[in-house]
Amino acid sequence: MRAIFGRPGSPPVIVLSVAVALAAAIALCPQCPQCPQCPRRQDRPAPVAAAVELTSLRLAVFKAGGRDFTAVDVPGSPAEAADLTLASTLPTGPLAAPLDELGVEVLYAELLAEAGPLAQVALEYRLGPGEPLTATLHLRWTEAGWRVEQVE
Repeated sequence: MRAIFGRPGSPPVIVLSVAVALAAAIALCPQCPQCPQCPRRQDRPAPVAAAVELTSLRLAVFKAGGRDFTAVDVPGSPAEAADLTLASTLPTGPLAAPLDELGVEVLYAELLAEAGPLAQVALEYRLGPGEPLTATLHLRWTEAGWRVEQVE
């Protein structure tokens, strides 16, 4: 033991003490897994895959009546406000039948930027047989996963 730890106050003990303190700080980081240096960050799904999934999920929420976008949008965000406004203008009941038949196809998705809990993903997608549309999704990592904060 003496060869590994040396005498009290020697450099190996200091290095070991610093390593233990750093490990404890990482384990207690209040932002994990949001901070870019977090070793647990690799558990987070890729923003591009999340953007594709959220695009399909958004249409499913509209088809279900469009009242709860918590699985898609950051609560209180501009994206949620826009989706709720759009949902309030959509037909309901028998008039909503065309919406039920509508599908979404993501044609292209590209990561534009990612920094900590934020990411920007460019999408090209098509609703039903319509012309391709483009959008940039501003995503935020939340306790529930990636959510849309804003759409351009």
